[in-house]
Amino acid sequence: MNPAPFLILTVVLAGCATQQQSCILQATKDLRVLDGLIAETQLNLRRGYAVDPAQGWQDDIGPCFPSLTEEVAEEAGGFCQDQVLYPAERPRAIDPKAEGEKLRSLQGHRAELQAGAAVDIARCRKAFPEKDQ
Repeated sequence: MNPAPFLILTVVLAGCATQQQSCILQATKDLRVLDGLIAETQLNLRRGYAVDPAQGWQDDIGPCFPSLTEEVAEEAGGFCQDQVLYPAERPRAIDPKAEGEKLRSLQGHRAELQAGAAVDIARCRKAFPEKDQ
């Protein structure tokens, strides 16, 4: 699982968050990334294989652009064929035993991070008290 969506969500939420919420988002960033890795590892074990991001080429037919000569566009009926890059996925074999060990390790590390994050969250709440609480 790609951590980019989590990071983008963090940035978007931080833009409209209170100081306390921003502090808590920052304090729990590593925990959220680790949760994504745990979810990805669990999915790999259920599926029996991993999926890696890849790119592929695909034919695309669309209107011709003005950079082409008019006679080429007229011959094609106003449409041209082009190759476009698109996101894809590539399956990858995994060793279930190693993947299970990885999952246990990530879950153990999560417990450590969660304890540290709880201290940081309490610090955020003390430093930036919410007026509505």
